[in-house]
Amino acid sequence: MVRPRHPTSRQPAARADRDRLGAPVPRARTGRAYGGPDQSHGETQRSRPIAGTEYEPDLTFAVTAHDSPTGPVLECSGELDLDVAPLLRTALGEAFATRPAHLVLDLNGVTFMDSTGLDVLIRAHLEAARTGTALRLARPSQSVTRILKLTGTDQVLLTDLDLSAARPAG
Repeated sequence: MVRPRHPTSRQPAARADRDRLGAPVPRARTGRAYGGPDQSHGETQRSRPIAGTEYEPDLTFAVTAHDSPTGPVLECSGELDLDVAPLLRTALGEAFATRPAHLVLDLNGVTFMDSTGLDVLIRAHLEAARTGTALRLARPSQSVTRILKLTGTDQVLLTDLDLSAARPAG
């Protein structure tokens, strides 16, 4: 047992994982990356899960594929962020696999988009250039338009304000 150090003593201090009386100090298992201090032991709590921890993402995003006379139309709705970006990546991958001449990404229903969503759009643009597909962003919402303008990608990604060229077939 490690004894507590007296202020005038030359003995080594107690180990950091023990309290003043030598009892084990419980530590937060979640690390120190996020959140504020835990008042009981000076540790910090995380408000986000640790990598590798299973959790339920808030899936507030949907991609619906439609056929049109000019090619596939992917209609997006909800919040496009880190948790749901793989859904859009998968839908885009399946659309590009058919080698369409035109691909329309309808972003009218996107209520929020972070840098991960922007990354998906840029990678889709690069894939379209590689495969010879004409990619168009149709009816981008105000939040999407804002991030495109702030980053200057509105000058690179082609956008249309309507879906007249990509009406669903049938």
